[in-house]
Amino acid sequence: MFASINSAKAIKDSLASHGVISKVLPDFTNKGSTSLVIEYASKHPVALGNTLSVDGTQEKPELKVTSSGDAQLDTEALYTLCLTDPDAPSQSENKWSEYCHYLETNIKLSQDPKIPLSLELQAGNVKMPYVGPGPPKGTGPHRYVWILAQQSAGKEPEFIKDRPTWGFEKPGTGFQHYAELFKLTPVAVNFFYAENK
Repeated sequence: MFASINSAKAIKDSLASHGVISKVLPDFTNKGSTSLVIEYASKHPVALGNTLSVDGTQEKPELKVTSSGDAQLDTEALYTLCLTDPDAPSQSENKWSEYCHYLETNIKLSQDPKIPLSLELQAGNVKMPYVGPGPPKGTGPHRYVWILAQQSAGKEPEFIKDRPTWGFEKPGTGFQHYAELFKLTPVAVNFFYAENK
């Protein structure tokens, strides 16, 4: 129980201190202990704000969800997964942000028989294929935020028109607006930095 509380607090503190809460998500509530576990082929895990290379993140990573305590996820529900960059083209200039690097809907979760408390993400509907980080040279570090959100029953999220500003044509707009439109509830978040010096 205490480990779950500490884990949830650590996740929330990291999201807040790096500006993911407020810039990409509203005040994100993570009951118990739910984590989005992500590892790129370069064998580098995503760890709540660590820095990964641009070259090592060009292919879609392996993703799992771990859940325990009060945070048991509904395996009957459908989920949406995305990767978004709130720093496009830079943290001080948001004309392309948020930039959608990946969007998939109607994902199902299933128990991983090899790892207790781990859930596998079953293929859903890819609305925007994966494109790896491509921060413009000299624009500083960019945050790349992975979000898993539970969908509302009977309301499938739609395609987006474009990657910059998630097609909403308003700088600084992205996942949060999309989530409001389609009643998505974030359940797990992780993020990393990448920079092209």
